[in-house]
Amino acid sequence: MKQFVSILSICMLWAMVVQAQPPARIPPDLAALINVPYLVPESAPTSAHVSSTVLRFDKRIEILNTSSGSESETYLYINTQNGSIATRTGRSGTLGDGSFNTNDKKFRLSYYTPAGLYYTYYNQEKKGELEHYEVTMNTDIIAYSSNRGFEKTSVSRSGSSKNVLPQNLQAAPYKGSVTSAPTIYLCGGSTPRQFHLKRFLGYAGIGYVKTDNGIMMIVEMSSDGGSFKATKWEDIDLQLDKTPFIAVENRISEKAVTGIDEKIAELDAETYSGPCAYLYQAKKEWSKQEQERQKQALARMNQGNLINDINNSGLGALIDFQDPEYSLKGAEIEADIKICNSENSKITTENEAQRQSKAIECANKTKIEIQKAKREMMAITRRYPNDKSKALLEKRKVLTAYQKAAREYDCD
Repeated sequence: MKQFVSILSICMLWAMVVQAQPPARIPPDLAALINVPYLVPESAPTSAHVSSTVLRFDKRIEILNTSSGSESETYLYINTQNGSIATRTGRSGTLGDGSFNTNDKKFRLSYYTPAGLYYTYYNQEKKGELEHYEVTMNTDIIAYSSNRGFEKTSVSRSGSSKNVLPQNLQAAPYKGSVTSAPTIYLCGGSTPRQFHLKRFLGYAGIGYVKTDNGIMMIVEMSSDGGSFKATKWEDIDLQLDKTPFIAVENRISEKAVTGIDEKIAELDAETYSGPCAYLYQAKKEWSKQEQERQKQALARMNQGNLINDINNSGLGALIDFQDPEYSLKGAEIEADIKICNSENSKITTENEAQRQSKAIECANKTKIEIQKAKREMMAITRRYPNDKSKALLEKRKVLTAYQKAAREYDCD
């Protein structure tokens, strides 16, 4: 019993000594690199961070990309205060020192906010003059990855540590439980056998990750398909003035809206007479409503949040602009006009009577197909109330089927 008490006392004393010891000291240069205020809260702020005319970044990472035997490089810029990032990608050795030379005609910068907004700033030379443009993901569709695979998952040690960065900082390899999961090298503080990854800030698997053991840097990610490796990681004070960049969407919208207004003015000037005048007037009113609908969609084209709310984003407006469901109403009125004109045409011969009968029958069959397509499209709208892109794809299939059936009738 005395021996047991003695062993217990030694264990308690050792535990007190261990608890009294300060945590492992993080080198000052590493401490500066992993100071990321944006990742401190448990959940990410949702502000879009685009109100300022200046984009600011305090971290710059040079990344070597290797895939299928070819290499390219990416500069990743991070604002550790608000969580926004930017990237520049090109062939190895073509991006210079990573600074923002907006006078270079090849300058191109992609900018992402944590709320899901995306912008590209680029230059284009026209008639010897360098012009600066801004375009959003709403009209410039890109391959975008939110790196959700590095959030809310656990990773375990899977090999020996190595130095990756010029600062001679040790990075330990970790891998998730899924066989196909990539191996990531984590750097910062202690490296226990297992981590739980909570929130990620970066691009292509390289960047910062908040863990249950503090904020770490992912300095390398490799898989069977290739690898991304940080070759330089530094503190910077870099800014981009957005003022000279002209919004492409605004120019597109301005030209399109001008065309719509001209079309509405032409419609307003049209007058009709005869037994089918009421149908021509109905077509005119539908055409004006359709022009106004498209005008409203254009006004929303460069607004919204693509990642978190695609239905109400500019891309959602673009989908509304293309929605074929609205065009079917116009096609139905056209069929009614053909029927009305045929019924009110003067018949003097038997052949003309037969042609009239066939025209009316064909137009009625077309109307049946239109109404069938309308019902199917309305059902699709109800089926996908929160997925406009899926609904658009399904509606296009219905439209294709209707157009095929209409061609087979050959009413003309």
